[in-house]
Amino acid sequence: RTMRRWPVFGGAVAAALAAVAGWVVPQGSPHELVTARGEHRTVALADGSRITLNGGTRITFDPDKPRIITLAQGEALFDVRHDAGDPFVVMDGDARLLDVGTVFNVVSDNGAVDVAVAEGEVIYEPEHEAIRLSAGDALVRAARDARPVLRKAQASAVGAWRAGRLEYDDASLARIARDLGRNLGRTVRAAPGTERLRFSGTLVVDGAERDVLARAGPLLGVSFAPDGDGW
Repeated sequence: RTMRRWPVFGGAVAAALAAVAGWVVPQGSPHELVTARGEHRTVALADGSRITLNGGTRITFDPDKPRIITLAQGEALFDVRHDAGDPFVVMDGDARLLDVGTVFNVVSDNGAVDVAVAEGEVIYEPEHEAIRLSAGDALVRAARDARPVLRKAQASAVGAWRAGRLEYDDASLARIARDLGRNLGRTVRAAPGTERLRFSGTLVVDGAERDVLARAGPLLGVSFAPDGDGW
């Protein structure tokens, strides 16, 4: 079937079921919702669940199965209404996340997966590893063929990017660069030789781009230099 691609209009898009801005989402064909870098948008599903997309994010779904969402790329916060008879599933590449009534954040980045739970529970790969994540739990898979690693996350910090804060605990500069790019609207790359540098703390990404980078540089122990269309 042909993929229908729609920009994400702010506020409410009742996935596959509601009228938005004068048009009705067509039935019976796959759809794709996309945000530009630096954009935050919320999708309100017909069942009462909500998905907040960070910048540079793409999700796809089938209107016939609106509680199965594929996070193709980027970052999204899921606030799910639990229904034991109709489970909510997030597909992240080849990883399957089963909701058990919860709020959770997912990052998909070229085979890497990062899941952090704020409320309730999520099951990672329920048919295989069946790793159960509760509030304050997180899971990182560094690459498609890597083993998942468990870590702890501050539940109140999960999805803090919506409020202009990026919270880290021993994060790589490569991960921080990708996060900054999603939130600022331009690509940020970690220079070669920074692979071993780590950071724990909070970056505030409210305000003008250069102001954000001026604050972040001393905290990270780096400088930001223009690099083509990014930093």
